[in-house]
Amino acid sequence: MTTSHDTGTTHDPTTTRAQPSNPVETLRGQAQEAGQEVAHKVQQVGKEMVEKAQQLGEQGKEIVSEYYQQGRQQAAAWEDQLQQQIREKPIQSLFIAGGIGLLLGLLCRRR
Repeated sequence: MTTSHDTGTTHDPTTTRAQPSNPVETLRGQAQEAGQEVAHKVQQVGKEMVEKAQQLGEQGKEIVSEYYQQGRQQAAAWEDQLQQQIREKPIQSLFIAGGIGLLLGLLCRRR
């Protein structure tokens, strides 16, 4: 026998708890899920950025090391060239060094 309140469907209280019938609660749940997704994406992007920064740092270290080695080689070449020039022309080198010393002395005295 059916009463006027019976619509032909059964009412399960566990279903009501799993799916809120209140639209505000539904929106709140959807917003929380969206927020969690955004937070996850932000974490992923952050991790990727850290990895890229580390890669760039390593590349920068390698480039700086290469330039340092090139600079050392160039300085060694200049030193060798200077030593050779001093051996070939010792008197001229002595006068040049004396002139540079005199010039530096005058410049330091003016300060």
